[in-house]
Amino acid sequence: MMGHDNSPTQETGATPLAHLHDAWRDPVAAIGTGFVGNPLDRCSERRDDMAFVAGLRRDPRARVLLFAGDVPLVLCPDVADAGSADAASAAGIAAHTAAPENPPDAVKLESSIGVSLNAILASGVDTVALPYALHETLTRMLAGAGFASDAKDHANADEESVLLGIDADGAPWFAQRADRAPDAVNAAFSEIRLTWPAAEGASAASIPSATARVSGTVRLRAEGLRVLASQGRIAPAELAMLAQAKAVLDWHVRHRFCARCGTASRVAAAGWRRECPACAAVHFPRVDPVVIMIVIDIDGPNGPRCLLGRQPQFAPGMYSALAGFLEPGEAIEDAVRREVLEEAGIQTGAVRYLASQPWPFPGSLMIGCAALATSTALQVDKNELEDARWFDRAEVLQMLQRTHPRQLTTPQPIAIASTLIRAFAEGVLD
Repeated sequence: MMGHDNSPTQETGATPLAHLHDAWRDPVAAIGTGFVGNPLDRCSERRDDMAFVAGLRRDPRARVLLFAGDVPLVLCPDVADAGSADAASAAGIAAHTAAPENPPDAVKLESSIGVSLNAILASGVDTVALPYALHETLTRMLAGAGFASDAKDHANADEESVLLGIDADGAPWFAQRADRAPDAVNAAFSEIRLTWPAAEGASAASIPSATARVSGTVRLRAEGLRVLASQGRIAPAELAMLAQAKAVLDWHVRHRFCARCGTASRVAAAGWRRECPACAAVHFPRVDPVVIMIVIDIDGPNGPRCLLGRQPQFAPGMYSALAGFLEPGEAIEDAVRREVLEEAGIQTGAVRYLASQPWPFPGSLMIGCAALATSTALQVDKNELEDARWFDRAEVLQMLQRTHPRQLTTPQPIAIASTLIRAFAEGVLD
């Protein structure tokens, strides 16, 4: 297995590495990457408190991240308002849905990615807010798009939504999924226009601060998380919340039956556990650990160089850090050495942990490491890699800057592979 398979893009949103120093001693603070920095209090100790969770679901400040399949819903500017500079520069709202990988231009609502239904009114429809987070009108819209028809009874929606946590302002956040294709969801919402701000008489407290600055109308549309991440449409902290939501919702889809006896399991603990009614087994969301490493030859002919490889499905010219799944009974350091030897025939000695990244495609944890090579003769496993080679620092910098004479590139900045490669190129790991 190789590093992230991302198509080329500009270095949008890349974290400057000029401030990085002594990454060995302070790797987490020194190296930044995507999908990290989730600001929510996950309330893990209160997920079994049904009264507490029900109260959060009824909180008028509650936000819901909506997914169609495994793609989030976002709020896009209405075509009629496309000329509005204010609307086009505002930020995006993520709701929940599995979106296509070639979405239209979307805007981000700088500090809000969830749908707060008290802040939304469907144009031309007389509606009254309910004592639930879900607005009655949007409830009907969601039902038409494949979300639970009884979703307005959000207080009893354990089967329909997952508690993500509570933000710094005390607002609860949930995630909900519809088993509908993104195209079908987009069609269901194609004629729906949502207006901001809320109608006269609505509480100002119910309107997200960033959203309140947007005038005109917007529409809900499914949009791929990779696209949102690579194009910098969502603030980093909110992107981490989307990753959390996508990973746990995907886990539910893949684990609907008990692994012990095969009986259909039930959702519990506000979406963070499944229980078997037949054999009483309990199942928790799983994370698949993956080691990803920058292998360094400190005695290269032109100074330090690093080992990168590519798989056939990568974008043309893209090289990435080597990576592979951690196996049962294996230490991180041993997995790094094994994967590098298997894929490239290179022996490695010292291995250091640098940083980690949740990778919600569907539910991995990327464990970023650096390894020092003790051999340099490559023996590439063609079943794993199309190519692997050593790159000196000057060439890697060209790849990162998209100025390489042969159009060679590295993964997008959102991926930890890019962070590791940049750390090497800029001397952070010397």
